[in-house]
Amino acid sequence: MQRNLARTSEADTTRSGLYLVPTRTTPRCQHAPAGRTLHLLDVENLMGGPRRGRAAPAAAVTAYCAAAEVQPFDHIIVAVNHAIAVDTGVSCPGARLLAAGGRDGADLALLAQVADVRRTAALYDRVVVGSGDGIFADTLYALKSFGIPVGVVSVQRFLSLSLARAATFVRFLPEPSLLQLVS
Repeated sequence: MQRNLARTSEADTTRSGLYLVPTRTTPRCQHAPAGRTLHLLDVENLMGGPRRGRAAPAAAVTAYCAAAEVQPFDHIIVAVNHAIAVDTGVSCPGARLLAAGGRDGADLALLAQVADVRRTAALYDRVVVGSGDGIFADTLYALKSFGIPVGVVSVQRFLSLSLARAATFVRFLPEPSLLQLVS
């Protein structure tokens, strides 16, 4: 069943509010499909750190995709440290994989992908961040200023207050120790 996700109507709110697209303040690029979401995933944050075992990236990505209601035409960018890049890449076919090291390496790599906020707003109808790190808050506020709904999917205890306040919506994942049990 094909669904027009770009409509703004009462019917759209039945999909838990994630796909409600308000009036844009910036025009969408002609080549950008309506209803497309950009997903920025900091997998290590979602799985509770880089040393959780080889199955942890797949469990975190699976839980994120369910919570964020990822659609086949969405754009997913995943950033991790080099040590878990292969395991993460295998669990995210079709996603763009960025390997970055150092303090906040994954966060900074993801932020670089949306540094041109006006362009990001023209290409996507929503942006969802899979992380709890407050470093994303300013970017979410900037995207909201262009009329783009922004969401956060995070483990509750990892979610910074500044990021929660910047988001249009927040979804919580199970604790990392439980992810492998439910995947």
